[in-house]
Amino acid sequence: IKEPLRFSANSQDAIISSEALSEKSLSKQFQNVSMKVPDALASENDISKKFGDQTVLIDIKCHDAIQESIPTVSFEYTNDFIIRSDYFDKHIDSEETEVKVNIEDITKESVDRKQFCLFLRTCRYALDPKRIGLKKSDVLCFVTLLRDLGCYSTSNILNKLYEHLLPLLLSQKYLISSDFADDIGDNAILNFNKLFLPFINTVFDSIDICFDATKEELVFLKVNTPNKSDLLDFSYLKEIKFRIHADVYSVLHHDGSRPKILTIFWLLWLYTIKGIIVSADNTYFTETKDSDNACELLLKKGIHSDIRRQTDGLFNVFATNQIYLDLKSIELDNIVLSEIDVSYLKKFINLESLILVRCVLPLSSTLLGEIPVYFSKCKELRIICFSLSNIFFQSITNSLIEVLDLSCCEYIDFGEDLDLNGSLNNLKSLKLDYSKLNHQIVTFFLKNRCLRSLSIRNVDFEGYINARNFTGFQKSFDFLDISGCQFSKSYLKFFSTNLFVNTFIMQNSKYFDDVKKILSCKSLHMYVETLDLSGNKITSTMLTQIRKFYGMSNLILSDSSIDFFGNPKDVFLFEDSLKKLNISRSRSGNKFLSILSRFNNLEEFIAPECNFDAGFLVYIKSVDVLKKSLRKIDVARSKVEIMDFFVLSEFENLEDLCITLVSNVFVRYFDNNQLPLCENLKSLTFSFTIVDAFILKLIMLHLNLVNLNFYNCEIKTGSFPRDLRRMLIQLHRIGLIDTNISTVDMENLKYFRRNGIAIYFNQ
Repeated sequence: IKEPLRFSANSQDAIISSEALSEKSLSKQFQNVSMKVPDALASENDISKKFGDQTVLIDIKCHDAIQESIPTVSFEYTNDFIIRSDYFDKHIDSEETEVKVNIEDITKESVDRKQFCLFLRTCRYALDPKRIGLKKSDVLCFVTLLRDLGCYSTSNILNKLYEHLLPLLLSQKYLISSDFADDIGDNAILNFNKLFLPFINTVFDSIDICFDATKEELVFLKVNTPNKSDLLDFSYLKEIKFRIHADVYSVLHHDGSRPKILTIFWLLWLYTIKGIIVSADNTYFTETKDSDNACELLLKKGIHSDIRRQTDGLFNVFATNQIYLDLKSIELDNIVLSEIDVSYLKKFINLESLILVRCVLPLSSTLLGEIPVYFSKCKELRIICFSLSNIFFQSITNSLIEVLDLSCCEYIDFGEDLDLNGSLNNLKSLKLDYSKLNHQIVTFFLKNRCLRSLSIRNVDFEGYINARNFTGFQKSFDFLDISGCQFSKSYLKFFSTNLFVNTFIMQNSKYFDDVKKILSCKSLHMYVETLDLSGNKITSTMLTQIRKFYGMSNLILSDSSIDFFGNPKDVFLFEDSLKKLNISRSRSGNKFLSILSRFNNLEEFIAPECNFDAGFLVYIKSVDVLKKSLRKIDVARSKVEIMDFFVLSEFENLEDLCITLVSNVFVRYFDNNQLPLCENLKSLTFSFTIVDAFILKLIMLHLNLVNLNFYNCEIKTGSFPRDLRRMLIQLHRIGLIDTNISTVDMENLKYFRRNGIAIYFNQ
């Protein structure tokens, strides 16, 4: 069975399955095409003709490996090239009709006439380059042209091309590796990576591999996963992590996959694989923004029963080529580990970060009591939702741990003596959210003088017996979160006396008297810069204490009931220092706005989902100090009328706006005023908005935009034309959060990606 000469594209299903075409038949296939090449062979003529309405005649001077003369390849680049080039597209977009370039302006490779003609045939007709004469020795030149010309396709045809090229590339891998080993400078590494990253997605048929730029991770996921990035440009990095979705792990672990895994590792051989992240259900505890929700879900859900089959021998695929020695971090969520897994895990002796979230260990495993033994360099240890015995706490004494998270953990050796000799002298950050420990353990942690960050959300201290001695406890913190805690008298006294805190969080408090006592702490008034009282009812008594925080720059009252605003003559000691005010989802309405005039230097007003009446922006603008000071306004899902649109331009320094637009209201405004909402906007976010042609016109008026985001929006087809890139030359990022787009617009987003705009989904 002969391999097809042409591999199918979505738009072109016909496959030539005949014998390899001869020189004569190939010439016949291109008989209606014209190409100007001095002294060219007949089969090298006739590459392209004019297809469609847009075309540009391109003359390219190529090298000639035999003759001293430099021949010229002339061809017409049209809309019908199946594999396209961003380099040539720019000439069509600029409406040029004829372009003359030297091959040296495109690539540093010594490309001759024959090589370039073969390349053009491949791109125009989606031909298999191996079947029309590509030599093994020329594969590097061919791949370099694909990169330097910015080749792409609107179907999966380019990926198919890389599949055809992969065997040729692998046949040259030892020669390639030795060539790059001779020149391993930063430029050589960058060039190598750019050339071969597109091959990564050709190795496995049932796995898609994409890159998450925000986390610098290579993500292995199931084919056809929606809203995934298809961009694999991370050539500028030196270190990356692997994130492996659980539903593809069984493929990686299959006996026949080892050669393919080795191919992946070779394609990435100039990178350091610094971390592995695996989850049973593709959710990750450490990435959940709502700590309460993450802990509550974790404590409720059970371990997946089928994970044992998927993960037996979890790490053996990495125990090759010394990769395990490079690994600095491992995170496992809801994984059942076998004895083999634990055995391989212990090989990662250079780990600096180990995260285990509700994993099941073999009954015979002593791993939790030997972590500092096997991972002596570990600085970050997160053991989430485990039952912990004396052995664990004794094992971590005198270790190098700087960050320790024992959220949702329970101490199980009550009634036994716990001997904690030593200390954690390097401990800087401690998180005990939803934990059930005891006073002796907490004492051991809080006596560390380096401790600067403490989170103890929803800890019940009333059950801590013999909690009387707090001598030597750390009292100074950069960050302290005591949200939802139930305090015994002794612990309440400790947390309300002589605390020196920079960021203080006390959300969703259960007992008002505790809040009142803690907020009356004079040292907090002196040192707190960020105060977060979200989820509390702000009463007159509480407001009296809030007014005393005279150095505060950031006040957060989201999800709060704010019913009392004090006497207009009352003084807020932070009137000059407050920079950020967040009242998200508070239902106080326009009556809250009167308090804004107190703050002379307010830069950020965050108030989404507040029940403001139409015209509220008019009032805010009327406060002269706010008109000058505000740099960010978030009023998503508030009623905005025409009058509000008109005043936005009067905020002199506004750079960041998040807003919800109602179509009929905005159209009436736009009919009479086609000006940007604000001249200096750099970040614009639409929330719960129908994005149509009018919104598009508005967006394109903001020439200084750097970030453009859509949250829960309905995007009409055609809302992302290529003109957007030409108009907004500063645009760096487009975010689509809980927002779907059409296939047409997705293709244009890919165009934006290729031209330097980062595209993010659900970030």
